[in-house]
Amino acid sequence: MMPTPGTIIGEATEEEMETAAEPEIRYTVFMRRQDMKVVSIEQTTKLAKNIQNFETDSSKF
Repeated sequence: MMPTPGTIIGEATEEEMETAAEPEIRYTVFMRRQDMKVVSIEQTTKLAKNIQNFETDSSKF
């Protein structure tokens, strides 16, 4: 028997929390990158990695 949608059946593990946070982090990085006027691919790649690290760290807080 399946619980109704939205029913809390237990606390998420650390691994489940990280898995759930990853798509949100990627989306945030994508949106921030679109908002910035970056000239080169190298700058974009470095900036995206920095934003992703920040978002990952802040999601653990």
